[in-house]
Amino acid sequence: MPAPSSTRAERAALAAVLVVAAGAAVAGVAAPGLRPALLAAAAWAAVAAVLVGTAVHRPPHRRAWAATGLMLTCWAVGHTAALVAPGGDLPQDAVAVGQVVGAGVVVRLVAGGLPRRRRRRREGDPGVLLENLLLAAVVALAVADLVARLLRGGTDGPGATGAALDVVLLALVLRFALSRSELGASARLLVVGALAGVGYHLGAAVHPAAAAPGGLLQVLGAVCLVVLGGAALLPSMDGALEPGGRACRPASGRLLGLVPLVVVAPALWALDRTSGSAALPAGAVVGGGALLAALGMLRGVVALRASERAADHDALTGLRNRRGLDAAFRRMVRGPDGLLLCLVDLDDFKAVNDTHGHEVGDELLRDVAAALVRAAGPDAVVARQGGDEFVVLLPATPEPLDPGGPASGAVDAERRRLHDGTPGRLVEALQRPRTVSGHDLRGSGSVGVVHVRAPSSLPQALTRADIALYETKAAGKAGVTTYRPRMRTQVQRRQRLAEDLRLVLEGAPAARVGSLVVHHQPLVLLETGEVVGSEALLRWHHPLLGLLPPADFLPVAHEGGRDVDVDAHVLDVALGQLADWRGRGLDAVPVSVNVTPASLVEGRLASRVERQLRRHGVPASLLRLEITEHEQVPASAAVVRELRALQDSGVRISLDDFGAGYTSLGYLQRFPVSLLKLDRSLVTSLEEDLDLLAGIAAMARALRLDVLAEGVETTEQRSALVDLGIRYGQGHLFSPALAAEHMAGLLPVVPPVPPVPGARPTRSTGGRAPVPAPAVPLQALPSAPLPDAVP
Repeated sequence: MPAPSSTRAERAALAAVLVVAAGAAVAGVAAPGLRPALLAAAAWAAVAAVLVGTAVHRPPHRRAWAATGLMLTCWAVGHTAALVAPGGDLPQDAVAVGQVVGAGVVVRLVAGGLPRRRRRRREGDPGVLLENLLLAAVVALAVADLVARLLRGGTDGPGATGAALDVVLLALVLRFALSRSELGASARLLVVGALAGVGYHLGAAVHPAAAAPGGLLQVLGAVCLVVLGGAALLPSMDGALEPGGRACRPASGRLLGLVPLVVVAPALWALDRTSGSAALPAGAVVGGGALLAALGMLRGVVALRASERAADHDALTGLRNRRGLDAAFRRMVRGPDGLLLCLVDLDDFKAVNDTHGHEVGDELLRDVAAALVRAAGPDAVVARQGGDEFVVLLPATPEPLDPGGPASGAVDAERRRLHDGTPGRLVEALQRPRTVSGHDLRGSGSVGVVHVRAPSSLPQALTRADIALYETKAAGKAGVTTYRPRMRTQVQRRQRLAEDLRLVLEGAPAARVGSLVVHHQPLVLLETGEVVGSEALLRWHHPLLGLLPPADFLPVAHEGGRDVDVDAHVLDVALGQLADWRGRGLDAVPVSVNVTPASLVEGRLASRVERQLRRHGVPASLLRLEITEHEQVPASAAVVRELRALQDSGVRISLDDFGAGYTSLGYLQRFPVSLLKLDRSLVTSLEEDLDLLAGIAAMARALRLDVLAEGVETTEQRSALVDLGIRYGQGHLFSPALAAEHMAGLLPVVPPVPPVPGARPTRSTGGRAPVPAPAVPLQALPSAPLPDAVP
């Protein structure tokens, strides 16, 4: 989209050109004696305009503009020679040379504007071939007429020799204008100027006296030259002569542009009748006209078939679109055993578009489409549903096999091959590495399968397949899931949770959708059981479903793009609880809050955290932020800046679930991590992973990092961890997750600082003395869940 200043400049230049053209027309009509001089002056002005426009706007296709300048120069020389020495051969010869050069420019534009190779493959080569043949036949007919006239020795009078060329130029210019879906202001002026120039030369051929010095046609010639030169001064001239640079109409739309080519032969016949001299035999003109008409009709038939195909096929991949899929579905579902509908979705396709651009994404979709066609087999129908979703229809065999059931005998084995094998091959085809536009890509795809029998409809089948596809995504992607009726209930429950969660985050009444609450699990010194912190854990008090653990609704929040909102809510509640404990005179311990990668990538986490800390009046030293390894955190410069800004403000960073996710030493090198939280799976299998844990502990000591073990449930695990030098832990051995009020019961009251006799009063520190956290004996912590504790 052009900038406003560029648009204003374009309009101003266009207005100036039109004013000058109108002035030239008025001057030519009012003063017949000035017409020859006006024509020559307009020609040289047009040459100068092309030179100035090319130097200022620097079009990428300078050769086309150089040829245009050469054409105008020839005309300027011819009209100047006619003014200085009327009666010689130079004027006519120079104008004829310019006419030929101009014809070459127009032919290049029309031929160069045909679809490129890749687009030809999609639209069909026969149509493009017929367009080329039609264009070649028109040019051949014009050349034959021109040669015939030259062989006659120029007896047809001034300008008659180039009449055939004028007719072809008129047809080609109209073809160029009608076959384009858009033309810039400069291209429009070129079309108008070309039509005026062709009209001038045709008029000279039919009525030579009108083009003689002082004739009225010279006014049209002057206007033509002003318009052609003015087109070079417009900013849009940089794309006006670019072959194919402007969008072509679809194949059916370009048929209108064939009409001027088809009528070339009748126009030549009419020209011969008007001039009274026929250059070609009547049979040749009639035969040429019949050939042009036949080629035009064939092109119309091909365009009609291409249009019908485009109606039910995808333009990008050539596969069936939704309309074509519906027709194939209605045909196949009437079979005695129905069909299998496989809904295929590319995993993480958005990342390809975001990383490499949409052109690479489109090329990948075409490559994937071809791979699916090969994997599905000749009896299948493959369609593109839209975006990165594809649909494969497979003919079903009797009694489709339950994927979860056992297979016995050759019949069951064959049914399993047909029903389970093809969807599996689809997944395998998507997992193969491929090189797309110079990029090595390796992706995967998820498939949802449903067995369909009449009278089921396509929308119903797609809905069920989408439910199965959702299950595949939830199970880790890159797999196949067959639809079962119970899945619909699960999807409906997720949809209800998603809507209720949205209302909760938007502040809807708790009586309607419940409320999100934060519980705390104590973090302790393993040797003494001293409480040194807590982890904020989110729960949902739902009015119908009861108290929901995070595993029930956080995936729903992630799918709905609500991760950042949930993180902000947990942070706000946790800091509010910290402020409440401090206000009650309790010795609050640091609280750890989980943040998702979405909050880190968003780019406003540090400022949001600092704002929340100020609002609640909580020191940054009491906040720990945990980034998880279960979802890969991009180690981009922006994420590193966010984490370092948090560290500089006093907030500490912990790496959660260490050893169970995207474990990367790059995290420890780039991110300002101060604490590693070992995943509970390492603690559960402590005997088998003892050497691994010892290595992690040694690495942490070398990097000066603290280590905390999650999921400590037995005294044996606690003792082994202490022996490894791991200082901190959390788990049911010490305490489950507690409501905020019960967590407050574990926090001692800050003792008052007695005044020192004779000491000068000091500035207040807010009523709190900087005392160390109290040592709470292990036995003093609850060994069983409290009444409202959440396991």
